[in-house]
Amino acid sequence: MVGSHIVPRFYLEQFAVKKKKSAKSGHLWVYAKDSPPRQGIARSEGVENGYFAFPLPSGGVDESTENALAVLEDRANDVLVMAPSQCFVWSLRHKRTMAEYIGLMFARSRGRREASEWVHGKVSELMRRLQKDGFFGEIAAEYSRKHSQIIEADEVMKIVDNLANSNTNVDNLRKGFLEDLMSNAQLVTDQIVQKDWQVWCAADSCDFVTSDTPVVTALPINEELAPGVGFNVAAVLTFFPLNPRTCLVVGKTGAEHVCVPAEKVGKINDLVIRFMRKHVYSRTRDSRIEQRIKQFGGEVQFGKNAFIPRADHIAILKGIIRRNLGLEPA
Repeated sequence: MVGSHIVPRFYLEQFAVKKKKSAKSGHLWVYAKDSPPRQGIARSEGVENGYFAFPLPSGGVDESTENALAVLEDRANDVLVMAPSQCFVWSLRHKRTMAEYIGLMFARSRGRREASEWVHGKVSELMRRLQKDGFFGEIAAEYSRKHSQIIEADEVMKIVDNLANSNTNVDNLRKGFLEDLMSNAQLVTDQIVQKDWQVWCAADSCDFVTSDTPVVTALPINEELAPGVGFNVAAVLTFFPLNPRTCLVVGKTGAEHVCVPAEKVGKINDLVIRFMRKHVYSRTRDSRIEQRIKQFGGEVQFGKNAFIPRADHIAILKGIIRRNLGLEPA
């Protein structure tokens, strides 16, 4: 299978340093929670065989998603490089291009993939809960009356149980992640493109870092940042490090470019560390980053302490089952 860049190589190159001008790729520091920092090369970091491979009924895989994503990434590369400059003008076209790139970076990340698996697992859990509240008997009776065709509650329960089991199959989890990738990216794009944007420039004494889940969100509360809030929540800020010197902040009003002190850069880096799944990437080795990763690296988890849906999911699932069986909403 193809070795896929979970984080695009071109993006990682923005955080890397070429030891020679003729070098094809730059070096950067790679941090993990359970191992010491090491130096890596942008072209070979964040690569996983088959990460975007789509399982086929034949048992093979379709890796065309990799090529489709590469086209979208390439379209945004110029904007990614120009965005940190105070001379850059954010036209509507450029803003849309960057918003699509941010949406894509969020949707393809390790964090979002884990979120997809969590959602599938949650749906299966809810399906099994329906067995205990008499819902299947209710559905069977309605279906039988409407279609003049007897169907037993046990039959409906068996169908839903099979769906619940297949929903957590390894191949189906991967398939679900890839099927939803582009729609999730578009959803984020639509939610951030209309907001105010600001570029934060780091003080000379510090750098921004990035990770395998580089798009992070937080709600400002009393000078602190509460992580893992939905993109469409009022006052939420979205942070996307562009390179070691700059970070794009979506949802922040004011001047287009602001120089921020080391304290604020540290808070953004802490957010990135909390969202990481496996790796954090930095231009330089920093003992503070190493210590923070050991302290709280990867603690933000979808559905557990971040991006927690508030809807009545049992009611939603019942409605979906009713619609699929051609029945009226309850």
